[in-house]
Amino acid sequence: MVLHDLNLACRYAHHLVAIRNKTVYAEGKPEDVISRQLVKDVFQMDCQITYDPLFGTPLCIPYGKGRRILQKEGVS
Repeated sequence: MVLHDLNLACRYAHHLVAIRNKTVYAEGKPEDVISRQLVKDVFQMDCQITYDPLFGTPLCIPYGKGRRILQKEGVS
């Protein structure tokens, strides 16, 4: 399965593969792979990584443009 939504990928996948410039950038368990630096390098987006209170999986909260787009669309 291919998911570009990191939060869903972290919630449901046991193994992630992050690809940057047609090359595997990182792979492994979500808690071992997802980091602020990975999101910055792969998606060119700044974020905060915390943990989903319901599932205990990594949770990406975007800063900057990504967050402004969500606010503009009425998503809180």
